[in-house]
Amino acid sequence: MEQAIDGIFIADANGNYIDVNSQGCALLGFSREEILQLNLRDVLLPEDVSITPLRTPELYAGQTVLSERRMRRKDGSIFPAEISVKRLADGRLQGIVRDITERRWIEETLKASELRFRTAAESLTDIIYEWDLKEAITWYGDIDGLMGYPPGEFPGR
Repeated sequence: MEQAIDGIFIADANGNYIDVNSQGCALLGFSREEILQLNLRDVLLPEDVSITPLRTPELYAGQTVLSERRMRRKDGSIFPAEISVKRLADGRLQGIVRDITERRWIEETLKASELRFRTAAESLTDIIYEWDLKEAITWYGDIDGLMGYPPGEFPGR
């Protein structure tokens, strides 16, 4: 558990933490002793839990539950987390938590960049397109009109 790069939390069937690795402590900003006084609902946002309830029936059916939730650190800051939870044979719950702040930022940056590129490309009078390695066109600007095709009917090659 101590060599993991993600936070690993063990909770009883009621969600009270009974063990945590050092990465879990660092992730939430609590000492181990402090975390062992908490319940998982103490670090999840209540409004998120009310919108997307905990998937307890799936856990009791033996499934691993993967979700993205926001979590609260000791200092009150909130971060997005990817959480994988599994019910252990003895009834305890094992949660593996990863901070996905950077991943979310990269995803949002890529979406914004793609939108800016497409907006710029569609405003040009030149033919701009992208293709995969098989030379199939996967996206193109206003090539329909420039090539004399009705909108959306330009063949994909």
